[in-house]
Amino acid sequence: MKPTCTAATIVVSLLFSVGPAQAVLIGHWKLDETSGTTAVDSVNGNNGVYVASDDPEPGWQTGLIGGAAGLNDEDNDMQEYFSIASIPQMAGATQLTVSIWFNQNDGPNSNNGNNGLTRVRNLRLDTTGTSDRTAGMNTESGHIDARINSGNGQVDGGSFSSDPGWHHALMVWDGTDDSGGEGTGITKLYFDGELANEVSHTAAAAMITASGEWWIGGVDCCGTTRGWTGALDDLAMWDEVLPPELVTNLYYDGLFGIDAATVYADFSTDYTPGDVTGEGLVNSADIDVIRQNFGQAFGARTEGDLVNNNFIDLDDYLQWKLAVKDPEGLAAVKGSVPEPTALILVSTVASLYFLRRRV
Repeated sequence: MKPTCTAATIVVSLLFSVGPAQAVLIGHWKLDETSGTTAVDSVNGNNGVYVASDDPEPGWQTGLIGGAAGLNDEDNDMQEYFSIASIPQMAGATQLTVSIWFNQNDGPNSNNGNNGLTRVRNLRLDTTGTSDRTAGMNTESGHIDARINSGNGQVDGGSFSSDPGWHHALMVWDGTDDSGGEGTGITKLYFDGELANEVSHTAAAAMITASGEWWIGGVDCCGTTRGWTGALDDLAMWDEVLPPELVTNLYYDGLFGIDAATVYADFSTDYTPGDVTGEGLVNSADIDVIRQNFGQAFGARTEGDLVNNNFIDLDDYLQWKLAVKDPEGLAAVKGSVPEPTALILVSTVASLYFLRRRV
């Protein structure tokens, strides 16, 4: 369940603001294209080029967040994948976060083997010189395999074989984390917003010197049967470790169709408490949005979700009510704000309605 901010914690949020995230988004492949053979990187232009021998282009389709790329949906005689020749912005990083959404569909390849989500086989680290290393994520026998460097840096978790539909996989690598001992680093795997597993390992206290060639939907190894069967959506990479709170937001906001760049930007912005519209003031415009969407399942701050629980409810109203108002806007608000008792009644009815729908 997504952590929520209740009325009891709103005063604390008003006193202490969360500082902006420090990581840099170095690549974002939305996979929203509807035709063609290019997966556009909207951040740095490190586009992926479609590679296949039997299909002229991927099966572009409706995804969880906009569009998605369908791969290997007919046969597995030849991998279908996107090749990203290089990600120069990765060089010099001692940390890395990789995030991707996937949806397994029916097909001759059931992803029960080692099937690539996003993978590189020739990444270079300063501690290993010209030796090529493996990094990224793939599925393996119904779970996720995330790794960087050699086999002792592999971390497994996140079973999905009996749970069809969209899932979120995210790996972080920290080459500066020596909590496992001097000269070690740490790799963590998050599955559907929660930490699934982590491992401290030797030979990972390192810096990336060359990104190598990353594949989306395949593994550059061992024949033609390691391609992903299904849909992939919203691949993003950062040059630092994302905090757990942001990882959780990427999952839950993604379920509402919000892409990684938007979620990251929202998390990185130091908002004025109570400000819905983003103008830096708390006034009638903000409460108008909350009132309009009250009782609705919306996940964006601009839709009134001030407490980040993907629902417009009494907690959002209370954060607005407790915030310092714009003097000029306050006059416009006076007499137009619904009483808390009325909002509680509406909130209760809305909650019962949504509960009934879920039963």
